[in-house]
Amino acid sequence: MWQIGGVGPALGQVHNFIHFNPGKAPFAEERFAKEAYRLYGVLDKCLTGRDFIAETYSIADMAIWPWISQIRMAKDKSE
Repeated sequence: MWQIGGVGPALGQVHNFIHFNPGKAPFAEERFAKEAYRLYGVLDKCLTGRDFIAETYSIADMAIWPWISQIRMAKDKSE
């Protein structure tokens, strides 16, 4: 599942390095912010022309929502 192998680990690191411990690991902050925005781009492409990750609302949408809804934690670090 994409959430388990990419979104969860990467965005968990964003939350750790950027939101909870800012300024302590600049390399990690930049790396995981860029990965987060890459993953947001993948999701954006996946959702082009449809409302859900799969054909209908499913556990995939439920699993990814808590991570994606926290996009503000990665803001301004991906540039």
